[in-house]
Amino acid sequence: MRRFADIGAAVIGTGFIGTVHVEALRRIGVDVRGVLGSTPDRGAARAAALNVPKAYGSLDEILAAGVGWQYSGRPLVLMMQASENGVADESA
Repeated sequence: MRRFADIGAAVIGTGFIGTVHVEALRRIGVDVRGVLGSTPDRGAARAAALNVPKAYGSLDEILAAGVGWQYSGRPLVLMMQASENGVADESA
């Protein structure tokens, strides 16, 4: 069985809920490898504030990095739109 820390996670969204996800994942031992903000500048600022090593520029960049989990802290309407377009908000 793989340990949580070996899988790694990225959090999509850097607002209130995204921050909650980062903190919760860390508490259970998950290696939070990066965040994806609504803009590159916002992502970089929140990554620095949360002491996260990477601010991803796109979902494609997260997927290419081989991050095991992607958590979405986006508003429900945006998650529904992503789902309709075939983009999963969480994967294991």
